[in-house]
Amino acid sequence: MNLFQPFVRVVFIALALFLSAAACGATSSQGITDAQIAARVKTVLLNDAELGTLPIELRVDGGVVVLSGRVRTAEDRDRALALAGVVSGVADVRDT
Repeated sequence: MNLFQPFVRVVFIALALFLSAAACGATSSQGITDAQIAARVKTVLLNDAELGTLPIELRVDGGVVVLSGRVRTAEDRDRALALAGVVSGVADVRDT
């Protein structure tokens, strides 16, 4: 028996589970899943010089992005909402 066979099986199963879980996400009217929208919004926020270090959390349901966490100023809050709102697939943005 090849020593790599069990490792390959585990990797294959893990990959299959990951892909099936990603495929189960809700889709927006544009055919983009909520998981894809969340990844895009997270990327935009993390790449922003002002917001990238802030503990902003998000969830997406049916294309609606809900942001939560702490920001330093009202301008940071408005910037986060605006950046999330221009991401492809986002239907609406709310904060809590």
